[in-house]
This record gives sequence, C-alpha cells and structure tokens, in this order.
Amino acid sequence: DIVCYIFIFRNEKSAQEEIVKLNEFSGYNSDRSIVIEKKNMAVFLLVDSVKDFEYTRAMSEVIKKRIETI
Repeated sequence: DIVCYIFIFRNEKSAQEEIVKLNEFSGYNSDRSIVIEKKNMAVFLLVDSVKDFEYTRAMSEVIKKRIETI
C-alpha cells in the first residue's frame, strides 16, 4: 500500500513547525517515506513494503514537478 497525505497549513511558520516533525519521522523511516514541501504545504508519502519504495520515489518526482508550478 502507498499512502499520500497532503497537508495545507495556515501559514509558513506553523508549516515549518509541523514539517520538522514529518522530516524527523521520515528520517527514521527513510526507506519507506518521503516528505515534499513548499511554503505552507507538505506532501507525505509512505509505503508499507520497502520493496515498493521505488514506486513511491517515482511518484514523488512527478509530485515535485507539479508542485513547482504552483
């Protein structure tokens, strides 16, 4: 399973506070999760099985490109 959460925060300050937590979690689970961030938005991708992480990485590249256009 691949899970995708999209977080929109009230402002950049609160976003940074929460993104730190997401990045910390992702750091401990770097073989299963990816955090993509821009201003007050974060996209968090998580995969159950490490063997499926390559799909998550490919999806994250597409998401990064789309976010850059926002």
